[in-house]
Formats: sequence, C-alpha cells, structure tokens
Amino acid sequence: MDLVVDLHPPYQMLHTDSAEKWNSIGLIKISYNFPPTQRIIPMQDMLVKLYELPDYSSIENGLKDQGIIIRPALSAEKSIVVDWIRQRFDDGWASEGEVCFSFEPVRCFIALKDREILGFACYDVAYRNFFGPTAVDPHHRNQGIGKVLLWKSLLAMRSQGYAYAIIGGVGPAEYYTRVVGAELIKGSNPGIYRGILSHVPV
Repeated sequence: MDLVVDLHPPYQMLHTDSAEKWNSIGLIKISYNFPPTQRIIPMQDMLVKLYELPDYSSIENGLKDQGIIIRPALSAEKSIVVDWIRQRFDDGWASEGEVCFSFEPVRCFIALKDREILGFACYDVAYRNFFGPTAVDPHHRNQGIGKVLLWKSLLAMRSQGYAYAIIGGVGPAEYYTRVVGAELIKGSNPGIYRGILSHVPV
C-alpha cells in the first residue's frame, strides 16, 4: 500500500521505506488512502533569521533539573551516536550523522539522561548553513528536548557567522514557524534532495 504520513513535530520525513518503521514506534501516523503518485511526502525548506532567535534557556534549565543534559557530541562518541540514529530512524540520517563527526567541534548536539541518548540534532552537514536531521526518542517527547536541540544548533550556526539558517526538507512547517519564526522557501521541494539515491526517487 502507498503511504502518506502525518508527522508529529519536530520530525522530518523523506522516504516511505522508513515510514513503516517510524509508525511502529509512534513518530508518525500512516494513511493508506492515497494513490501511488503521492508516495513521496512533499517537503520544503525553511529560512530562519538567526539574529532574531528566541531565548529557550529557561526550558533548558528545566530539563537540567530533570537530569537531561543537552551538549555537543564528542568525537569518541561517534559510533554510539550514529548507531543510535540508524537503529531508531534510517540509514540516510545515520549517514548525515556520521558526517557531523568529521568536524571540530562536532556538528551534532545530543540530549542525555543517565548516560542514555534521548535525541540528537545535526547542523551544517547536508549542505553549508542547513539544520537537520533531528529527532527525539518517542518515549521522551513533549518535554522541550527537540526545541532546545534546535535552539542550541541554531545558536552554534550563528556563532559561526551565519545570519540565516535553512531547515532542510521540513515536514511540520507550523512547528518551526512557531518555535523559531521559520518561513517557507518557495519552490524548494524537493530542493537539494532532487535525484538522491534512495528506494523512493526524488
């Protein structure tokens, strides 16, 4: 059957071969009532003004009070982080996660509690000035973890001298608009992923 996916923010989606897996862990809801021409989920890029970012330090402090720490990943953690991404999401995201560790500092933030990974966010990896991929374990959603991962990644990009950031291949546009004032970039679907090698051509 063909898939059209209703995403829960702040998750992004590209390939339907991942949809069944994500559905099984509660990240997405799948509808089977659409024709094959709608197999590919339309996603556009969004633009964020890094000079007008909100302050989410109070949310970060609240997470710290719960024992949840959000920090840059360390080079020595590469295999653990990439394996975590691959096991819970897909090979595409794991590939981008691996690239994060080619830089110093590592271009990936992770959320941790009791030495357990709860979520991750990559930046400046797929292309220069791009945020993503990012995700939070479904058992730890709705606590502000994804919001702080996004915020800290965008702050890191701003510190590198960027005035704007691009959130690539967005599913939940309303989420990013509400959280960081992101605006859709017209004509950006499929954008940089046109022609990507995948099970579902873009």
